[in-house]
Amino acid sequence: MKTPENNIVQDNLFPANENSGTKLHLDPGTSLKTVYENPDCPAFLRNILSFSRTWLLRDEVSIEETILAPDLAPQWIAALMAWGAQVDFYEDDQITDLANYLNRAGSHPGKIAGLHILSNFPGRTWGEAHMGRTSTGSPIVAAMAVIDFSDEIVIQARLALTGVWRESARLAESVDYLLGSSMNRQRILTVASLVRYEITPPDDFLCSSGYRREIAGEMTRRALEMCMEGNN
Repeated sequence: MKTPENNIVQDNLFPANENSGTKLHLDPGTSLKTVYENPDCPAFLRNILSFSRTWLLRDEVSIEETILAPDLAPQWIAALMAWGAQVDFYEDDQITDLANYLNRAGSHPGKIAGLHILSNFPGRTWGEAHMGRTSTGSPIVAAMAVIDFSDEIVIQARLALTGVWRESARLAESVDYLLGSSMNRQRILTVASLVRYEITPPDDFLCSSGYRREIAGEMTRRALEMCMEGNN
């Protein structure tokens, strides 16, 4: 999984102004280490890249490898989905949400040319919560929430979960309940309850599907409360 040598010269982030924030364009050959060390990397994504398992991969794995094999770093992929990351292609000017690309929604014209990430975006807060068997092991379930506010009203909300779908990571639709209103604890509890019904968790040697449902609801609540508190 070593990043190809001929990609090192392109292993950079290129900022450009957009929507009062900063838009980063990352070459697909960029290593996770370069993303982590770049000062323009959003704190949310840097936090995810500090996870124990992902930390071990940072030197060796490129952005493209994690997109093509989401099981390599599912929390990283979930974070990108929640952040609203987009991809473009060599064969076409089309830009599409990473979540749609991974879920094969619509047509995608060939090989990925780059990953687009907004940074320093005004009115954006985030939260992350996870639970695993050990403090250093891979999470059984993780929730990544990103909320955009305008005058304390939720104008955009994304919630990505791992460990509760057939896919490594996926966006939950339940968080749309928050749109067009201010956040409060009751609305957060409602979303957490809706998530428990929306997800399709597996039964495996780690835990039952029922237990994963409960964990997912609790992790959703914690992540959304972090967004409401805005301490990031």
